[in-house]
Parts: sequence; structure tokens; C-alpha cells
Amino acid sequence: MAFPFFVRREGSVLIPACKAGQLAVERLRRGALYKIEPTQPRNGKQHRLFWAFVTYVADALNDGPTSATWTAENVKDDLLVATGRTRNRPMTRLERARHNVPDGTLAVVARPVSISFVAMGGDEFSVFMEDAMAYVRDHLAPWIEASDHWPEIEKILAASALLRSDAGGQRSEAPPSRSGSINCDRRKT
Repeated sequence: MAFPFFVRREGSVLIPACKAGQLAVERLRRGALYKIEPTQPRNGKQHRLFWAFVTYVADALNDGPTSATWTAENVKDDLLVATGRTRNRPMTRLERARHNVPDGTLAVVARPVSISFVAMGGDEFSVFMEDAMAYVRDHLAPWIEASDHWPEIEKILAASALLRSDAGGQRSEAPPSRSGSINCDRRKT
């Protein structure tokens, strides 16, 4: 049975990055055709940047007029839902009754997917992070620009090339993402 292992590209050759990978390659039949689906492992620095970003956004939302208390975890979950990264299921009869959903109405429960290192690979996390930052820029910035935490958020957006300043120091949006809108089926090319 095959199992994933890490390789490093050198020129046009993929070289196993560890002994287990070397042993796995040795077990492959010579001359046989194999399908490779390259994915990059998660980047710990990128993961920490994401959590810093959602923490600043939560703090900025808490500075605003809302009566809700925001946490980084709440912001992360809302960004997952806003960017379409959910597991959906129909509401049960009990849930429909509790929320007064009329019969015949389509009602679903959308639960955010996990962003753990095991559940979401590096490529998928990068796309999610870009979409999440674009959502904050496009939909939450007007609510949080007055916050003392906006400069940190703005720095992260600028470093991510999602926000830029013109010669006069005025903030403007960077060009839209590759697809022009949030699309969780988008693949990097």
C-alpha cells in the first residue's frame, strides 16, 4: 500500500527527502507509470500570520459598536463560512422547530471545515487565507478602519499584496484575486 512522502525538486528530478521516502521509491516497479499529485506541506509561519491576522480583526471588531464579543476563533469560523468552506447538512426536525423554519423551506446547517494541518493542505490553506484576507478587505474594512488595530491589519494586507498605497499615501485595493471573486474551487495555475 502506498503512503505519502516528501520529495525535493532538483532540476527535473524529484528526490526523496527522507529515508522512508527512499524506501518507498525503491518499492516502486521500474518502468511503471505513476500518477503524482504534488502538494506543498503547510507553512508554520503562514499559519501563525493567519492567527495574528484574525486576532487583530477580532480585536478591531471588539472596538466597534457591536454587542458581540469576538475571538480569533469566531472570526476564523465566520471567514470559513463567508468563503464557502463548509460542510452542509439538512436541518433536523428539532432544529427546524427550534428556529421556527416553516415546512417546505430549504434549511441547512453550515459548519466550517477544519483548517488543521491534517485537514487542509498547504495549497488549499494558501487559497483560503487569500480569500479570507480579501473578504476582510472588501467587507469588514469599513467597520474596523477606525480601530487602533487597523494599522496591523493593514500591514498584513499590504504584505500579502491585497492592499497597496498610492503615491499620496491613500489606501486602495490591490487587483482582484485571480478569479475576481471568492471561489473555493479555484486552483492555482
